[in-house]
Amino acid sequence: VPYEDDLEAAHEIVDILGRLYTLDSVLCVMRNHGSSDIEDIISTLLDTENIDLEELRERDYNNLRQSQIKLPTYECEFCFDDDIPVTDMFTIGCAYHHKLCLECISTSVKAS
Repeated sequence: VPYEDDLEAAHEIVDILGRLYTLDSVLCVMRNHGSSDIEDIISTLLDTENIDLEELRERDYNNLRQSQIKLPTYECEFCFDDDIPVTDMFTIGCAYHHKLCLECISTSVKAS
Protein backbone atom coordinates (compact mmCIF):
# COMPACT_ATOMS: atom_id res chain seq x y z
CA VAL A 1 0.00 0.00 0.00
CA PRO A 2 1.53 3.30 -0.94
CA TYR A 3 2.04 5.80 1.82
CA GLU A 4 -0.29 8.79 1.63
CA ASP A 5 2.63 11.03 0.55
CA ASP A 6 3.54 8.57 -2.22
CA LEU A 7 -0.02 8.50 -3.46
CA GLU A 8 -0.18 12.30 -3.47
CA ALA A 9 3.15 12.48 -5.34
CA ALA A 10 1.94 9.89 -7.86
CA HIS A 11 -1.23 11.91 -8.55
CA GLU A 12 0.95 15.01 -9.01
CA ILE A 13 3.19 13.18 -11.49
CA VAL A 14 0.16 11.91 -13.46
CA ASP A 15 -1.15 15.47 -13.67
CA ILE A 16 2.25 16.94 -14.63
CA LEU A 17 2.67 14.40 -17.43
CA GLY A 18 -0.80 15.09 -18.77
CA ARG A 19 -2.05 11.60 -17.95
CA LEU A 20 0.62 10.06 -20.19
CA TYR A 21 0.82 7.28 -17.59
CA THR A 22 -1.81 5.75 -15.33
CA LEU A 23 -1.59 6.13 -11.58
CA ASP A 24 -0.80 2.40 -11.33
CA SER A 25 2.15 2.76 -13.71
CA VAL A 26 3.54 5.76 -11.83
CA LEU A 27 3.24 3.97 -8.48
CA CYS A 28 4.98 0.92 -9.97
CA VAL A 29 7.88 3.06 -11.21
CA MET A 30 8.05 4.80 -7.83
CA ARG A 31 8.29 1.44 -6.00
CA ASN A 32 11.07 0.28 -8.31
CA HIS A 33 12.95 3.58 -8.61
CA GLY A 34 16.14 4.25 -6.70
CA SER A 35 15.07 7.80 -5.85
CA SER A 36 12.02 9.34 -4.22
CA ASP A 37 12.66 12.67 -5.96
CA ILE A 38 9.70 13.58 -8.17
CA GLU A 39 11.91 15.17 -10.83
CA ASP A 40 14.02 11.98 -11.09
CA ILE A 41 10.90 9.84 -11.40
CA ILE A 42 9.45 12.12 -14.08
CA SER A 43 12.77 11.98 -16.00
CA THR A 44 12.66 8.19 -15.85
CA LEU A 45 9.07 8.13 -17.10
CA LEU A 46 9.90 10.49 -19.96
CA ASP A 47 12.86 8.35 -21.04
CA THR A 48 10.55 6.04 -23.00
CA GLU A 49 13.41 4.30 -24.83
CA ASN A 50 14.93 3.03 -21.58
CA ILE A 51 11.90 2.30 -19.43
CA ASP A 52 10.30 -1.13 -19.63
CA LEU A 53 7.02 -0.89 -17.75
CA GLU A 54 6.19 -4.54 -18.34
CA GLU A 55 9.45 -5.59 -16.70
CA LEU A 56 8.84 -3.21 -13.79
CA ARG A 57 5.28 -4.49 -13.39
CA GLU A 58 6.50 -8.08 -13.39
CA ARG A 59 9.20 -7.25 -10.81
CA ASP A 60 6.65 -5.34 -8.75
CA TYR A 61 4.13 -8.18 -8.98
CA ASN A 62 6.72 -10.76 -7.92
CA ASN A 63 7.95 -8.60 -5.04
CA LEU A 64 4.41 -8.06 -3.78
CA ARG A 65 3.51 -11.75 -4.10
CA GLN A 66 6.67 -12.88 -2.29
CA SER A 67 6.48 -10.35 0.51
CA GLN A 68 5.48 -11.39 3.98
CA ILE A 69 3.07 -8.49 4.11
CA LYS A 70 -0.56 -9.37 3.54
CA LEU A 71 -1.58 -7.62 0.36
CA PRO A 72 -4.46 -5.21 0.77
CA THR A 73 -7.68 -6.05 -0.97
CA TYR A 74 -10.13 -3.73 -2.63
CA GLU A 75 -13.66 -3.84 -3.92
CA CYS A 76 -14.11 -3.81 -7.67
CA GLU A 77 -16.44 -0.94 -8.49
CA PHE A 78 -17.99 -2.94 -11.32
CA CYS A 79 -18.59 -6.49 -10.04
CA PHE A 80 -18.43 -5.48 -6.33
CA ASP A 81 -16.17 -8.39 -5.39
CA ASP A 82 -14.58 -7.04 -2.22
CA ASP A 83 -11.64 -9.41 -1.88
CA ILE A 84 -9.48 -8.49 -4.89
CA PRO A 85 -5.73 -8.23 -4.14
CA VAL A 86 -4.15 -4.91 -5.04
CA THR A 87 -2.01 -6.70 -7.66
CA ASP A 88 -5.18 -7.72 -9.52
CA MET A 89 -6.71 -4.23 -9.57
CA PHE A 90 -6.51 -1.44 -12.13
CA THR A 91 -7.16 2.22 -11.40
CA ILE A 92 -8.95 4.05 -14.18
CA GLY A 93 -7.23 7.30 -15.16
CA CYS A 94 -10.17 9.57 -14.47
CA ALA A 95 -10.90 12.23 -11.87
CA TYR A 96 -12.52 9.64 -9.57
CA HIS A 97 -9.74 7.01 -9.79
CA HIS A 98 -12.20 4.11 -10.06
CA LYS A 99 -10.71 0.72 -9.17
CA LEU A 100 -11.69 -2.27 -11.29
CA CYS A 101 -10.48 -5.85 -11.15
CA LEU A 102 -8.49 -7.16 -14.09
CA GLU A 103 -11.23 -9.66 -14.87
CA CYS A 104 -13.81 -6.87 -15.34
CA ILE A 105 -11.35 -4.84 -17.43
CA SER A 106 -10.66 -7.88 -19.60
CA THR A 107 -14.36 -8.69 -20.03
CA SER A 108 -15.08 -5.06 -20.87
CA VAL A 109 -12.33 -4.94 -23.52
CA LYS A 110 -13.48 -8.22 -25.08
CA ALA A 111 -17.04 -6.91 -25.28
CA SER A 112 -15.93 -3.73 -27.08
